[in-house]
Amino acid sequence: MSVVILPSLFNGNVIDEKRSYTVPHFMKETIKPIGGIGLTVRWTYKSIKHDDHDEVGLLCMNIENLEKFEEAVVSLTTCCILKRDGEYEQDDEYGNCTSLIIFDAQHILAVALFIEKYTKFRYEIDDDGTRQREFEIGIERFDRSNWNFWNQTEETAAPKQSWHKWDFSWIDSSWKTLPFTWKRLVKNINEDYKNLPEPLCYHKCQHDAAILKENMGDDILLNARYRSMKRFLPIKPHVTPSLTIDQSRELLFATLCRRFIQSEEYLQWSKYVFGKYIIYGYTSRLFGPYEQGAKFVGYGENPRKFKKLPQYEPESLSIDVLNKIYKTDGSFGGKKMRVSRKRSVHIEPREMNNDVNYAKRLCVVPDFFLAKT
Repeated sequence: MSVVILPSLFNGNVIDEKRSYTVPHFMKETIKPIGGIGLTVRWTYKSIKHDDHDEVGLLCMNIENLEKFEEAVVSLTTCCILKRDGEYEQDDEYGNCTSLIIFDAQHILAVALFIEKYTKFRYEIDDDGTRQREFEIGIERFDRSNWNFWNQTEETAAPKQSWHKWDFSWIDSSWKTLPFTWKRLVKNINEDYKNLPEPLCYHKCQHDAAILKENMGDDILLNARYRSMKRFLPIKPHVTPSLTIDQSRELLFATLCRRFIQSEEYLQWSKYVFGKYIIYGYTSRLFGPYEQGAKFVGYGENPRKFKKLPQYEPESLSIDVLNKIYKTDGSFGGKKMRVSRKRSVHIEPREMNNDVNYAKRLCVVPDFFLAKT
């Protein structure tokens, strides 16, 4: 189905035109294609699983200014966030280095951002490599949301497991529906649809028209209003484009502020930014961690093919994996597929209610002690 791609929001300008948002020194910025209509920005960083709160070592490298770095470390040790685990050393490849111990692994990025305010540096998680993961902060665009919520409707769409990658602590207390999609967003909007920007106005109009149709009966005025609303809707769906690089960086930086910096000034500013972007169908969240270890292969009827990922080739798979997916005659067996609730006459379809289960946690700002430093 053909669509109309709208021009960039804000007439191509970011909310704060006077400020340039750049990726922190210890992160990596990548530009990726998005939905065939443009590019999106991702910021990659190293951290640990969201439920790991044990202490962790941080190997700090390429420290630009030792005096400023030490000042930041003293502030954090005073606040009982971390302790020193070694003296400064000089390395030919990694420059000025030292080791720190962070008492709660969930403070890794908050600590790194705090030190970044003083001086540039890079870090690795100092363990045997089993805990470190790569995460990304990226843009979420409502006009491709069905990629994220497979097999769910736009009204019920919510993350099935990775709820912690989303943050709605900025939404107004009057909003009762978490805005994962257009149809969920409009349930929180009380303005007249004609006063809203594209394409939100069309989604709001469609939502209001559906409610009106259920209640109008034979009322002549309500029927006339319903026909007027239907005429307002475009023949071709109107969809958003990708954000500009500067717009993407602004939204990613707001994500950092809200999740990991959390001073009162940044919390208010990021709330404003998220509120401004959401009405155009954009928000941001965490992606990953990505573990391409080829440990979970053979769940379908045929083996999947991956380009540029040699670890998925049969000769690269581990013996444990091969024993599970190949038959004794050497043919690919695969695992039995789970019985669909829709196809089984004995199992009632399961109602998705993750948005209710996770609502309270998604709407609370993470409690980082670092915000009080």
